[in-house]
Amino acid sequence: MNGTEIATFIQNNLSTLVSPVTTLAGAVITAIFLRRNTATKTASEEFEKIKAGRLEEVTKELLDSGSMTYTEYYKMNNFLEIAKKADEIHHKMPKEEQSEPYNFDWFMRFYEATGTVSDEEMQNMWAKILAGEVCKQGSYSLRTLEALRNLSKPEAALFQNICRHSLEIDGKIFLPHYDEYLSAVCISYEDLMKMEECGLISSDGSI
Repeated sequence: MNGTEIATFIQNNLSTLVSPVTTLAGAVITAIFLRRNTATKTASEEFEKIKAGRLEEVTKELLDSGSMTYTEYYKMNNFLEIAKKADEIHHKMPKEEQSEPYNFDWFMRFYEATGTVSDEEMQNMWAKILAGEVCKQGSYSLRTLEALRNLSKPEAALFQNICRHSLEIDGKIFLPHYDEYLSAVCISYEDLMKMEECGLISSDGSI
């Protein structure tokens, strides 16, 4: 079962699955690790275990068989912790019907971006992104993932503060460019330059 087949299976069965977030997380693990172990067990059989909530059992088998290193185990645990948080967020979000198959490449890139994220606050940020993408695919581009994966914790906190004090006008996001306003919300021009350097905002000097 390759990534495309897994994605198709999920798309065709989401209405019968308890959590699309958990299932998509399981699909990523299936695609990355379980195809290495097809000599004794098929990926589809292991995927059924994942759907049934038996991820720990699958993980132990992967470690015991040598199909997963402890470095990979660390990365997978971070990813699964984010998926767990995303699942809680997803349950509270308004749902949109998915008319197109999920972009499986996006979730694979998300895994690569989050495997080394162990800080809880950073995991919370990534969980919101995962939940948003599952709820409405296309919410976050691959370029966004690439920009966010290079953020430090202080940079992420700064970006969240800027977002909280921005305005949406006709679908576009603006930060008011007034000294008094920026000072009141504790945002400096140095902060804005740093975020522009990170590729998260753009400015022409007046907006």
